[in-house]
Amino acid sequence: MRFRFDGEVSVTKVSREEITKMFRPIQPGLHEIAVQWRGPAKRPEEFGVRFHPLLRTLAQMENDAPNVAAVMKKNNPEGFVLCDAFILSQPQGQACQVYGIFTVDRKALASGAPGAAVIKQDFLVHDQTTDPPEITYYTGLRTPGPHKSIEEFCERFGEPNYGCFWTGKRWRCRDHRYRMDEWLRLPKEPDFRKAVEAAIEIARKQDAAGDHRV
Repeated sequence: MRFRFDGEVSVTKVSREEITKMFRPIQPGLHEIAVQWRGPAKRPEEFGVRFHPLLRTLAQMENDAPNVAAVMKKNNPEGFVLCDAFILSQPQGQACQVYGIFTVDRKALASGAPGAAVIKQDFLVHDQTTDPPEITYYTGLRTPGPHKSIEEFCERFGEPNYGCFWTGKRWRCRDHRYRMDEWLRLPKEPDFRKAVEAAIEIARKQDAAGDHRV
């Protein structure tokens, strides 16, 4: 399998299993993949290549799975304010992408309680290699619906990914909830911090105005 990035060529022999574990840093520019077979003339009997866009927008996935969109915190403005920033990752050795979606819990913020989990991160998992493509939303919502629990998310991706750890009795996720005094645990990028601060300010203004519709 030959990879070429802006004229730089690299050649490697890989197995089917190894292909799922390969990754390159995402960079702007022209990316091309060429496949070359070397071996007996009668083999391989069948050879195919499939390409698909690596990423899709949240709006596209919500359109494909409206039942999932209906339970997402970001679409419940009476209870939450969406932070205009999210984290996108691809777990090593897996074909899926994980979208970390951050919101501010309006009720928790208004309570002023020191231990209130004001900032929440839910996870949307998208896998385009399955048929049909997987769109799974992991959240702390306990009621039945088209979603799965944070415990199931951690069971799937394991420790220490996404702050997951096993207590000896159950899975917990450090990156699912943040108190106001846990600000330093959030991603440190300035634009990300500004987005969270802006969402907190919006939630405070809405609470002060008694706005439960927006």
